[in-house]
Amino acid sequence: MRFLHPWYLVGLVILPVYLYLKYGKNFWGKIGEGSVLVSDMRLFGKRVFWSGWYDWLLDGLVMVGLFFGIIALARPIGGQTTTQDNLYGIDIVLVIDVSETMLFVDEIPSFLVRRSLYGETVYEDPTGKLLEYNRLESAKKVIQSYIDKQSQNRLGVVLFGTYAYTLTPLTFDLDMVRRLVEGIQFRPENNRTAIGMGVATAINRLSSSRAKSKVIILLTDGMNNAGLVEPKTSARLAQERGIRIYTIGFGNPEAVLQPVDRSGRLYVLRSGETIDEALLSWMAESTGGKYYRAYDRQALEKIYDDIDRLEKSRITIQRKIFWRENFWPFAFIFWLSLMFWMGIQIVMIRLP
Repeated sequence: MRFLHPWYLVGLVILPVYLYLKYGKNFWGKIGEGSVLVSDMRLFGKRVFWSGWYDWLLDGLVMVGLFFGIIALARPIGGQTTTQDNLYGIDIVLVIDVSETMLFVDEIPSFLVRRSLYGETVYEDPTGKLLEYNRLESAKKVIQSYIDKQSQNRLGVVLFGTYAYTLTPLTFDLDMVRRLVEGIQFRPENNRTAIGMGVATAINRLSSSRAKSKVIILLTDGMNNAGLVEPKTSARLAQERGIRIYTIGFGNPEAVLQPVDRSGRLYVLRSGETIDEALLSWMAESTGGKYYRAYDRQALEKIYDDIDRLEKSRITIQRKIFWRENFWPFAFIFWLSLMFWMGIQIVMIRLP
């Protein structure tokens, strides 16, 4: 609870000052010097009882009334739980490659069984754990961790392979975004890489944004080989609309484990896929963003942390807070104390 007019609280000093002046020993002694001495209180008959409690009762009502009256004047207001964002901080669209190459594994774990099949060296995974190490699953875990840190920003997610589509529009419901990212799976019909379409779809998601800062974070492990929109065309469109693009090339360029079938149990060793780093770098620099290269999951985590630090410095959020008035109970107690004080005064005046 806070006070809208806190300077009225200075009036609370009146209460101890009043009590001291009336009941303090020094002041009482001075008043006693001029008082009239009476030999027998029985001269006052029935009014002896009232003479002992009358002042205390009235003073108590005065103290209570003044206290709550001053509090009411100071306008206590409660911190309302409802808030509204008048201006968003950052609108971020995560553009994620879900093509077939995202099922590749960039490291060779020790638990794999190596054997020869049809004259070729094959790595067998009898446990099925290797699926957790492929690029798509690694990216999903890193992106989920990044989502958890974006409490002040709206997030959207676009997936692309042969075609691009929106997984979720811009939203503050980060729990929903996280769950949807966790459920991302590879689709066989979406096995190519349409980088330009992915970025163009993200730009469309940001077209109605009123945020001061609009960002696209593009994650891919291949070269553009599908789609109707060229990556450079989508980058120019982002530049015109004031959208920054951060691009991330993900994957080991030396060697990767490629799954032989959809079961994810058999893998063969292949040379790493080529990433068009020149294109990704140009897309980032032309829009005011930055290009990153990640060879494994640990490097990818550091990249998303770095992007998070860069964008946090640009956040500007204005909030309108609705306060709840709390002075009514205090004003009511003040009024009630005043009514009792006046009532007792009237009754005592009329007593014989």
